[in-house]
Order: sequence, then structure tokens, then C-alpha cells
Amino acid sequence: MSDGLLCEASALLAARIFVTAAEQNHYGEKRLLSSVDVKGAATSRKGNQNEKGSCDTGILDELKKMRDENAEIKQQLRDLRGLIEKLQNLQVSRSRQSTVGEPAKEEQKGEEDDFDLFGSEDEEDDEKKKVVEERLKAYNEKKSKKPGPIAKSSIILDVKPWDDTTSLEELEKLVRSIEKDGLVWGGAKQIPIGYGIKKLQIICVVEDAKVSVDDVTEEIEGFDELCQSVDVVAFNKI
Repeated sequence: MSDGLLCEASALLAARIFVTAAEQNHYGEKRLLSSVDVKGAATSRKGNQNEKGSCDTGILDELKKMRDENAEIKQQLRDLRGLIEKLQNLQVSRSRQSTVGEPAKEEQKGEEDDFDLFGSEDEEDDEKKKVVEERLKAYNEKKSKKPGPIAKSSIILDVKPWDDTTSLEELEKLVRSIEKDGLVWGGAKQIPIGYGIKKLQIICVVEDAKVSVDDVTEEIEGFDELCQSVDVVAFNKI
């Protein structure tokens, strides 16, 4: 933008100089401005008030006019230079604001050229990929080791004896003697079946990842002297 204004100013100045030169060329036969003697003109004006006096007065007027135009052109150039300086300062200020926190484009280009000389940029890309892959691997391992919610189940079991002579108290002791990591026994009660026979109903809570219900029932049925069979009455996820 500043270059355009300078071009316009140069064109304006050239036009003014061309007009001034044309005026001097047009009136050059009548007077030469470079050889004007102001004092002589004043003396001759006293001697000849008619033709020669009017000619000298015209020369002085033209000279004053040219001086005024010259001063006006100089003032316009000063104003134009001041405006150009302001525009340049504004552009520099905006350029600095837009590049705050960012490297210069020329520096970036120079760095890229340096890195591209022997393929070092590709090597850096490979190193960056390796770093990213290692970080992702470490994150996934850490995430996999992080303990999540433990899935548990509440189970109600019916343990049936052989007959009414079976001691349910002894059977309950045997059932509670089964110990496993992730197995917790709850309350128990005796429920009549008929003909004086009762069954043992007992609750347990197991961790699904550690304890299998089938394993628990098989171990209870292993007490075959007192236990006839084991049935799962209820199975609820906690």
C-alpha cells in the first residue's frame, strides 16, 4: 500500500514539474526567470510606467506564484511522507501482533531446508512416531492395570439331606467349611419339605471372575453322606 502511495506522489510531482517547465518554455521569449533582476525591474518601473512596468509586474507575479506552488508541493510531499510512515508503522505493528508466539516464516523455511538436506526430517518423523507409540502403549498398560468394578453375584442354594435323620446343623458346618477367594457365606435357615424332612437353604456371594457356581455346588455335593443334592434357587447379579 505504501509503495502505491509513493508511486502516486512521484507521478504528481513529475506532473507539476512538467507544467512548470512548459510555462517557462512558453514565456521564455518574453522573460528568463533565471536572469530576472528585481532591483533593475523596480528602477525601470519608475522610468517607464506603461509597457515595461506592466511586464516587470507580471514577471514578479509569476515568480511569486511559482514559489507558492513550490511551497505547496513541498508541504504535500511532507504530508504524504508522514501518512506513508504512519501506514508503515501500522503494518509493522499488525505484523508483530500476528506473529507473536510463532517463528518467522523465513526461519521456518530455513530450518525445513536444513532438515531436508539429508532426509533428517524423515528421521525426526520416525522418532516422533516411536515416541507416540511408546506413550500410547504405556497408557494402555496403565489403563489395563487400573482396577475396575468387581462383578459379584448373590446365590441362594437349597441343600437337600437324605432323610429326616440327617443333621442339618452338621451339614451347614460342612457347607461353610468351603473357603475360596471371592466366596462369602451368608444367612441360612431350615425349610420343611414334608414327612418331617427339612432342607437347608443358604445364601452366598461370589465374585464372578474368581468363583464358579458349579464348583461350589460340586463341592457341597461331595459331602454325599449328608447331602443328597444341591439346587440353585436364585441367582442375582450385584
